This record gives sequence, structure tokens and C-alpha cells, in this order.
Amino acid sequence: MYTSRLTNLRNLLSSKKLNAILVSNSSNIRYLSGFSGSEADLIVTADGAYLLCDARYTIQAALECPNCKVIDTAEGIYNIVNRIIAESNISALGIEDRSISLAAFNAMSRSISGASLIPVGDLLSLPRILKDEKEITSLKRAAWIADRAFDHVLPLIKPGVREIDIAAELEYSMRKNGAETIAFETIVASGANGAKPHGTASEKIIEPGDFIVMDYGCVYNGYCSDITRTVAVGPISEEQKNIYNSVLFVQKKMLSVIRVGMPCSEADAIARRHFEIFGFEKKFTHSLGHGVGLDIHEQPNLSRRSPHTISDNMVVTVEPGLYFEGKFGIRIEDTIVISGGKPYILTTSPKELIII
Repeated sequence: MYTSRLTNLRNLLSSKKLNAILVSNSSNIRYLSGFSGSEADLIVTADGAYLLCDARYTIQAALECPNCKVIDTAEGIYNIVNRIIAESNISALGIEDRSISLAAFNAMSRSISGASLIPVGDLLSLPRILKDEKEITSLKRAAWIADRAFDHVLPLIKPGVREIDIAAELEYSMRKNGAETIAFETIVASGANGAKPHGTASEKIIEPGDFIVMDYGCVYNGYCSDITRTVAVGPISEEQKNIYNSVLFVQKKMLSVIRVGMPCSEADAIARRHFEIFGFEKKFTHSLGHGVGLDIHEQPNLSRRSPHTISDNMVVTVEPGLYFEGKFGIRIEDTIVISGGKPYILTTSPKELIII
């Protein structure tokens, strides 16, 4: 697997007239080498791959990265990079300009000699858009773990419980079922807090009449899950029920119409047109979805500006939502894999309106 990924990368480098690339993004390093540690760099040349890490990770890297030569960085990373540049006759070295800080770029510019530093933009993110069978297996398991967390937490939601208590129970369940960690900061947002699409769990106490937006996920074998379910603590108004059902209708509709060959921007546009029919177009304030993989947000985006087209083996979220400032928010999100030309839903927790 990693051999073919490195071969594909070398072909990409050749097409861009690059002799080598210095990979700094940890997800790209894992994708290309298998290294799961938190701190390393990877240099890929025309005929070699070098995993650079300190003594904390050298044993781990040797076990995880059989396709790489592991080098301890005790002598200084840029000394090692310059030696590889000289030994491999590298004149044009690609760098991940979107994954490093200005300070890191300045340090590279001062310290690396013998090769021009060439920004590569999205070059390394593009191969990751289409998932292979092993990746999809890990994504399915991560989704399964997230679904079990919903089963666990649903009986615990009631008036008087704090948002942070619900978040803690979601995370506890995911770890108990095999998650490595959480995929992002767990969102549990009730009542008016739910009107903030990325509102984090607080000490707010859940009250009767609240919608509770729960957006969470885990990491399994490096791969992320992402799910949102919104439930209500009764009693709620007919208006609240109608708005919930509007979101549910759009979410189900998009799962029925997304197909191979559809521009990602069109998927977003279709969702907006449906919300416009309901009179809620101004309350849908984010894109329809995003790619999921080693990162919780990666290409492709289901957004109005996306240049991508739906293809088999893409894994994306479908997450329409409506947000009413000072009142409540509602979002329903599934992670799907495009298989056989159409969506296969990975997250299967119930999403019909649940009133507790």
C-alpha cells in the first residue's frame, strides 16, 4: 500500500519538475509512510524515502515505516535535509506551504541550501480524496463507534443535565468501544447555544423545550468519524417540529440525489434551493458537507466554491442545518461513502425527531 502511494507521489513530483518533497503535515506523513506519531518530517526523493524523527519515535517509526529509512534528528533536521539534498542531487525541493507557519518557512529558507524551495499547494491532498478499501474499512469502524455512543447517551439526556456531562459520556463511550481519541472537540449545544454551528459543550443545563445538537466523532486506526444528531427535550412547539422536519427532509433528499458525476457545488446548491422553498435559505449558514479521512475536514467540500465532482470512493458528510439566533439550532449529519455511483451511509443512528 505505502509502496504504491510513494510511487504515485514520485510520479506527481516528476510531473511538477520536482526532485523531492519535504512533507511536514502529519496526516500526509501517515498516509505516505504509516507513521502514527505526532512529530516527524518525511523526505521523498526519486529513489528513497526518509522519516526524520527524534529518539522518542525512532523505534516506533522503524516498526511502522518499513518503506522508509528512519533517521534520528539529534544532529539537527536541516543538517540531515542538506545532506540528503547533496547526496541525491536535488535542485528543486517541494514544501507544504499550506501546512507550515511563516516562521517555519523562514527557518527553512535560512537553513536549507543547494535546492530551491517550491510550494506545492494541494498536491498531497488530492490523492487522499479517493479512499481505498482499507481506509473505508477504518472509516466504517469509526462510524460504528460513533453510533454506539449515540445509543449510550440518548437515555442520559434529560432536564437538569449539563451539556459537558453529555459530551463526556459521548467521549467515554467512544473510548470504551475502541476509539484512539476524539476526532474534534465534541459539540453538545442546547437551546440558544445550538444556534452557534460550532458551539462547544458548556456548563449550561438542559431545559424543557430545548433542542440539543450533538456533533461528535472519533478516530479509529487514524481515520475519523463525524456525525450530528439533534434531539429535543419536550415539550416543543409545532414550529420547532416543522423546522426540524424541514432539515430532515433536505438531509434525506440530498442522500437520495447525490450521484457520481455531480459537481460538489451542485449538491450544495440543491440543498439551498430546498431551504429556499421552505423560506429558511438565510438560516443555512455553512456548506452542505466536507470530506472525511485522516483529517476531520479534508477535500472534497460540498460547497458552492468546490472544484470537485462526486466520484466513487469519496467519503463526505451531508450536514444541512438551520440556526435561529437566541432560540435554537438543528443539524443532521451523516458520513457517506460513494459506492457503485451513489451514497452508502456509514452513520446509521436514528434521525427521525426524538422528543424526550
